[in-house]
Amino acid sequence: MYVRFFYGLIAVAVLGGYLAVQFLKGFRLKEVIAFVLAFAVSSLLIGMLIYGDIRLVVKYFTVNMQLSYGNGVDMTLDIENHRFAFICSFIVLGCFIIYGIRKHRLFLIPLAVTWLLLFKLGFGRADHYVTYFVVPCAFIMLLISFEKGYLTKGLFFVSFFSLYYLGTHPAYNNSQRLALAFTTFNIPSLSNPFKLPFNNDETYEERMVQAYSQYKLDKTFLGKIGTDSVDVYPYNNEYMYANQLNYKPRPLFQNYMTLTPVLDQANSDYLRGAGKPKKIIWNSGLGCGDADCDSFIGLDNKFILNEDPLTSMAIFENYKVSEFTHGRNSEPLLLLTSRDQTLAADFVTRKNERMQFGVWYPLPQAKNSIVKVFPDFKISLVGKIKNFLFRGDIVKVRYKLKSGLQKEYRLNIINSHSGVWASPLLDGFDENGFTGEDVTDIMFETDSSYYFEPEFDAKIATSAVPLIHYQRRKIKYNDPVTVSPSVSVKDIDCDGSIDLLTEPAITDDVITPLVLKGWLAKSTGQGTLFDAIYVSLTDKNQHHRFVASSKNSRGDLIAVFGKPDLENAGFTANVDTSGLHGDYTVSLSGRTGDQIFVCRNLQRPLTLK
Repeated sequence: MYVRFFYGLIAVAVLGGYLAVQFLKGFRLKEVIAFVLAFAVSSLLIGMLIYGDIRLVVKYFTVNMQLSYGNGVDMTLDIENHRFAFICSFIVLGCFIIYGIRKHRLFLIPLAVTWLLLFKLGFGRADHYVTYFVVPCAFIMLLISFEKGYLTKGLFFVSFFSLYYLGTHPAYNNSQRLALAFTTFNIPSLSNPFKLPFNNDETYEERMVQAYSQYKLDKTFLGKIGTDSVDVYPYNNEYMYANQLNYKPRPLFQNYMTLTPVLDQANSDYLRGAGKPKKIIWNSGLGCGDADCDSFIGLDNKFILNEDPLTSMAIFENYKVSEFTHGRNSEPLLLLTSRDQTLAADFVTRKNERMQFGVWYPLPQAKNSIVKVFPDFKISLVGKIKNFLFRGDIVKVRYKLKSGLQKEYRLNIINSHSGVWASPLLDGFDENGFTGEDVTDIMFETDSSYYFEPEFDAKIATSAVPLIHYQRRKIKYNDPVTVSPSVSVKDIDCDGSIDLLTEPAITDDVITPLVLKGWLAKSTGQGTLFDAIYVSLTDKNQHHRFVASSKNSRGDLIAVFGKPDLENAGFTANVDTSGLHGDYTVSLSGRTGDQIFVCRNLQRPLTLK
């Protein structure tokens, strides 16, 4: 729907640009009036044919304009495009301009406007550039090439090779590329060209059950839902079809597309209204692949509760936890049931701050209450121009937990005005509801020196009533490794890195492990790996303790070293240091067969008390 809307917007812009050129040649009020009336009437008539309700037609335009605005600012990737991508793109613009000046000046502005809109649509999200920029521009230049003359043929070949190079080379690290033409041939079978790709004897509902069989839920959980109306949050509505539930979706069912306060408020109003569903299935975030995942990490490493703050608060105020289970890939799920009465958060301002990026700010401690920060980010004039012509910048929020751990997430700029979730930092579900930890300090970060004003006002507030109950997640330690006497241990220099090392903390109410994240390879030049990656703790007597690690995908290493197998070189580890005291050296070790290699160049000192 959004893409159709955007291409419709391109058509209007092109025709509008054409009329603007006509206006410069000579004022013709009749043509302008005719264009405006024709657009308004045709949009209304076609909209009524599709939706049958004038309110839905208005809603269509409102929602898509909000999506267009939100996509350009917050649906962006945290990447940098390679310089050649811009060079190739502007070569195409140059071809458009030359064609307009030399051949058809009436087409100059329409072509420039078309290029600008396609450039924004393709490079705004960054991973859409092949589909929404390369292909449409190639089609336009192909049409131009049919015009007689060497100039148009030359412009076509210049633009074609620029677009072909752009499409077949990654415009940023690990980006998708256009497949080379004619490398594969798929010849369809003509034995029965009218055969349907599905069993026509089955109903649509039956086909959905089969298609989404991995989303099937257990009978006890389904029994709690029964025939009650139900929605799913944040977005996996496959559970609805796989289990043939009484699905009653909110206006925008994908929380990561609820990009503006207007869209967020529409969902919030629905969940507060009389027609809201009786139940909500809350499944884990997009990145969840097992039972131990962080359930609150969403698309683009965003904290789910910060993507649609009004909607998520409406859920907390109007629903309570009633059941727990596991779903697809063993992901944790909660079932929420509508409260008898709305329990309003009634946020109370605790402090007003004049904040800066890159500075820690303390948070009030309020057990079971929700702490939110309401930042008033000010986008500079240059930033607004960048939003309009290209894409928004990246803002991150960093949390300092009571245990001393720090976590960082992407932040939606527009919706942050509705409140940034500050504490507690929730990280999962269990039989008792939510798991999480109190946050002591918060920081906002940006790499840009021009996109925002350097200072901004912020309000720190807490909910007047306890809306959630949570406990710390049970720590799952990596297993220690027992090394037999036949295994040799040797110190070497390694290809690897300890990207994160968080020292353990032991207090009256908090116990945290030694946490390490990073990567280790046997050889980055050859792209080879060890059989296993260990964390080694070495005491002053040179006695080694080895702890196994968990795999962590590192696609970035492929971009750096060009070796596909290095994606499996990443690791994470939670090390239990209870019972250990004194000075130790932490390092990484790689095992190959009956040999363990301790990385002497990756050593870190550690004092355990």
